[in-house]
Amino acid sequence: MSTFPTTCHFFSGLFYHLFFFYNYTKQSQTPTPKTIKPIFSLIRTPKKFFSSLVAPGACGKPPTIDDGIILAGIKEQYAENDQVTYGCPLYYTIEGGPYKTCINGEWIGEIRCNKPCIVDRDAMNRQNIEFKYSRHDRIYSGHNDMIEFRCKRGTKVGPVSMRQRCVDGVIDLPTCSGR
Repeated sequence: MSTFPTTCHFFSGLFYHLFFFYNYTKQSQTPTPKTIKPIFSLIRTPKKFFSSLVAPGACGKPPTIDDGIILAGIKEQYAENDQVTYGCPLYYTIEGGPYKTCINGEWIGEIRCNKPCIVDRDAMNRQNIEFKYSRHDRIYSGHNDMIEFRCKRGTKVGPVSMRQRCVDGVIDLPTCSGR
């Protein structure tokens, strides 16, 4: 007995695709329900598949940004000119934005969350320095902010300036020596 190749008939609905795969079990010119054997039947299409389909000019999900979150405008799909509002955590500084706009199927807008600099007492003790204008044990300084230091009593200034700028979470601490 020979078996004919498997064939497939496809029917599509809103949430389901119906696939009929058949193996012909008897050699016959015209297959009938008695001469075919179903192999598969129903496959559900996930909702995620439909949410990834967007209208022309519309946008899918807005992009994520490092250290940032979407504060307003969250939807399943976005039409032309829809906006989302981004935000950054406490002590972070937003650069650009805070909006991205759906234009011609693309998200337009530059947004970045710059990290703060954290300077604490332990780091300053290792360098023999202290804050020039503060008695705090720790300072959170925003991106591009300046912090001024001074040498601890009995130490001398090293080669790095005592006034330093925070650049996206990085600050060069000056060193004082001679203790």
